[in-house]
Amino acid sequence: MVSLKAPLVNCAMTSVQCKGASSVRSHRRASLERSASPQCAPPALPWGVSAPQAHPQLPNVGSTRLQASPRVETQVQVEDAFHEGEDLGWRDDFHLHYIQGRHIGSGSFGEVFVGIDLKTGREVAIKSLPKVRGKLTMEKTLEKLAREVDILDSLQGYPGIIQLIDCFEDSSSVKIVTELCTGGDLQNFIEQDEYVFNEASLAMVAQEVIKVVHYCHSKGMLHGDVKPANFCIKDKTNNPLLYSAQEAAVVPRPKSWLKAIDFGCSQQLPGLRSLTKRTGTPVYMAPEIFGRRYHAEADMWSVGVMLYQLFAHRFPFWATMEECKASKLDEVAIAVTEATIPYNYGPWLHMSQEGLEFIKGCLTRDPHCRMTIEEALVHPWLLHQAVSTRPPALKKGQWQQNMSALPSNNIVSKGAKSAVSVAA
Repeated sequence: MVSLKAPLVNCAMTSVQCKGASSVRSHRRASLERSASPQCAPPALPWGVSAPQAHPQLPNVGSTRLQASPRVETQVQVEDAFHEGEDLGWRDDFHLHYIQGRHIGSGSFGEVFVGIDLKTGREVAIKSLPKVRGKLTMEKTLEKLAREVDILDSLQGYPGIIQLIDCFEDSSSVKIVTELCTGGDLQNFIEQDEYVFNEASLAMVAQEVIKVVHYCHSKGMLHGDVKPANFCIKDKTNNPLLYSAQEAAVVPRPKSWLKAIDFGCSQQLPGLRSLTKRTGTPVYMAPEIFGRRYHAEADMWSVGVMLYQLFAHRFPFWATMEECKASKLDEVAIAVTEATIPYNYGPWLHMSQEGLEFIKGCLTRDPHCRMTIEEALVHPWLLHQAVSTRPPALKKGQWQQNMSALPSNNIVSKGAKSAVSVAA
């Protein structure tokens, strides 16, 4: 199957100031008071490892699988810099609290494992990251790690955002503990499982994603990287995208079934001023980002690109997935800012007028004319389709019979080799 992986770019965040490790730790303590885990008997350890005898009180701050999207790293400036060899001030007693189990995923620099909380028996996700990554020094890596955790920590409290439980470190690596999401991300859902979306399932996803983005904006934050790989299905055994028509009619949809798992490109919204850093994943980036003058409206464009991809199994600017693998950032920029977006083929011929208006509203190049997030939340298509009882997901084979020949509107030449671009 053709890969849907998109050209990538740095997620440098110069406007988000690192609060420092002490801020993260203090918030971790506050989170313990907000959400105490239920007590249960210690679990049988399936990996043949004995539980340690000493077990101090465990902070419990939240939960989710963190799945990193591959990116090129860059050096960034922060207010509170770390010195070479200095640690983050995080706890170093990981093995007194958790058992690390099977490997479940990889990012550009880290690995994700299933783990067990030795006190509660709860399954968690454990993301292990080295303190030196790529060409970055340890100082710069620690700055980035502290910032990413602090941003996620500041967004805790909304059920659609992955819950952060704890952070640990040793001399060479860090371990970030979150809740476990077993359903995989939406990229995997359409790429490996080969599912496709009709209007009902598309609206269900849109509703959850837009609520997360709206929450970020309410906290003065641009999400900055809305795409399928950054949203994970909480429970593979209770995935509403796979409900039958009968189940959809009688089974209550689980709350927060879709979780936002990555905020590595998030930035503080600077009031009335514009953001200027080109950051994100290029094929999802709004046209105004390439012009280095953008604001919160950029997230709604990314929502539109993501929904277009989920529905049509291609990006809006290329006739095939192979053609989206541009070798240069400026080729992506030309496609995003100039290419005609087609709606005259395959699944689009079967979409309702309300659905077309919604997608086109997101994919309006002028940010001042683009549908706002407030308008999206009360749009008739979102309100009506998201509660539909029609079977949401189909296997790709069932969907392909509705596909007609794709119009060729490609900007990027065929055969362009895939590469990463560095943000500036």
